[in-house]
Amino acid sequence: VITMDSDMQHPAALIPEMVALWRTGAVDVVDVRKQERQVESFLSRICAVSFYRIFQMLTSYDLKGSGDFKLLDRKVVDAWKNLGERKLFYRGLTSWMGFRHKEILFTPCARCGGTSKWSLARRVTLAVDSMTSFSGKPLLVIGIITLLFYSLSFMVGCEALWSYATGQAESGFTTVILLMLLTGSAILTGLCILSAYLHHAFVELKGRPRYLLAETLEGDKTDA
Repeated sequence: VITMDSDMQHPAALIPEMVALWRTGAVDVVDVRKQERQVESFLSRICAVSFYRIFQMLTSYDLKGSGDFKLLDRKVVDAWKNLGERKLFYRGLTSWMGFRHKEILFTPCARCGGTSKWSLARRVTLAVDSMTSFSGKPLLVIGIITLLFYSLSFMVGCEALWSYATGQAESGFTTVILLMLLTGSAILTGLCILSAYLHHAFVELKGRPRYLLAETLEGDKTDA
């Protein structure tokens, strides 16, 4: 199976080379990556670079230059069909599944006609959906925020107690501050615990297989 964009920016002239690589029997996925990006605005380029870097930090997969121009062997397609997820990030899952990859670099062609329907808002939405559907690590941000709040609460609490001890605080002011800090700490602690369980639920609900079979080998069957 070969997938490509319909705007003709993916050169069909590369298809024979892709098929030739696949016919060697040593390649299951031919990934055609952009050697350089097409002409686009500075903001779009910055957003694309930021997405690839953040996605790599979250998942350890480098998708820079990767697109939807790929050749998939039948066993890769069958593995795709067995995935139980609903929100599928094509580029990310193709890398996650493994198999034997081979890259081909290309320079995008000029668009044959029309204009792209992908606005900046839609691209940002796609990026957020891709990262959150592929990795549960963003949940760890709650833990980082909690640690920062604990540090700030400790300093503010000490300052409030010092003001109370030296008689500089207004009546009841120290009690209100300490109650607010304790309440915020309790709420964030509860969110940290919930995020830990949500992370496990996130992984389990996706139902990804623990492994994929790339090849099945059968030996000669002889009677004992």
